Amino acid sequence: VPFLPAMRSLLGSGVRALTGKCARAYTPEVLQSRIPLESLVKVELLRQEEPQRVKEIWLEHHKSKDDAVGDVLTPAEADLIQERSRRAPHFVLPVFRGEGFVNLLANALPGEQRVLFSHLEDYKLNPATAPSQLTLALYDEFALDKNIVLMRGEMSNVMLKKEAHQLMKLWIHMYTDEPSFEWVEKFNLRPQEFDFNAYIKAFE
Repeated sequence: VPFLPAMRSLLGSGVRALTGKCARAYTPEVLQSRIPLESLVKVELLRQEEPQRVKEIWLEHHKSKDDAVGDVLTPAEADLIQERSRRAPHFVLPVFRGEGFVNLLANALPGEQRVLFSHLEDYKLNPATAPSQLTLALYDEFALDKNIVLMRGEMSNVMLKKEAHQLMKLWIHMYTDEPSFEWVEKFNLRPQEFDFNAYIKAFE
């Protein structure tokens, strides 16, 4: 696995050997299929609304949620994320807390339009049982007729909503911003070039 050296530098010598299907090494509840959009909103009613109104309704819907965050992308952004996630499905992202931060490992499942985030320390202890702290899902039901793609993040009960929102925004940025995606490519494809300390300093 190309990104294994980068993982070793982050996790230390105790990291387990990884396989090409490491993103599947999660607890059963995390691996359930994503929630259908029809279970979250009334899709047919939204189809009657203008694109801007659909965006407003989606964002307002998630403002009232304690366990979920939402965002709206363009189809071009979503397609770019999906394409890049296939090439570089793993990355480490910091969640800043006070003067420090914790690291979360992102594992993209492009075929399922999902991304799973787990604490690096949990992954270090046991990749097979590392719980997801945040699960992002893309919904492209309105991509053709309204030129928008909906994103939803399901949070664990130990993650603050503002942290989940920041993590979602940062992940989107890392996969859509050209200079930032260079860090992701290095981590996955050229791990010998990935400098974790330099990467963190770039976001301080």
